[in-house]
Amino acid sequence: MEVVKNLGELPENLHFAMDSYWWSKFLLLYGKGYIGNTEQLLTHFRIHPDSKSISQQSKFETERFAIRLGIARALNFHPDICTYLESMTHIDIGNLFNDCASIKKKNIRMLESVFSGYIYSRYYMNYDYPRARKCFKLSMKSADLGTRIILDYIKLMLVPPALLNLFRGSKLSVKN
Repeated sequence: MEVVKNLGELPENLHFAMDSYWWSKFLLLYGKGYIGNTEQLLTHFRIHPDSKSISQQSKFETERFAIRLGIARALNFHPDICTYLESMTHIDIGNLFNDCASIKKKNIRMLESVFSGYIYSRYYMNYDYPRARKCFKLSMKSADLGTRIILDYIKLMLVPPALLNLFRGSKLSVKN
């Protein structure tokens, strides 16, 4: 019961992603150490056309962005990450993740890398290349060696040189 109390109150302005909020906060505070496995059926989940999960999916996503924004602000993520998340939600959950700021710096950087890895492609698709470049570099800072090897292979085999130059910070050149 102590763990549940430490999670604090549920934000009143979340109506769709309450479980995402509590799971995010739980994992930030306690990690995976308190999670166990069981073969026992614990719950049923019904999906039907009128369920909120189906009929109002975009509202779930808006609230999930608010949760990500709360995490990003509490853990002092790069401003370009926060700017993108702010553009994706109108919901402010305040400082409800501030008690999570004491997690290990290594874990904060890894989480920032995950967020920026998702966001850099969104900036790129919107032609905001300077922010895309910053977020891409952030995503590579905490990537493990295996991830870097895979990305290097992808870069060599699939990515046009002009696009690689963009992420390296040099000017694009087109050769005929």
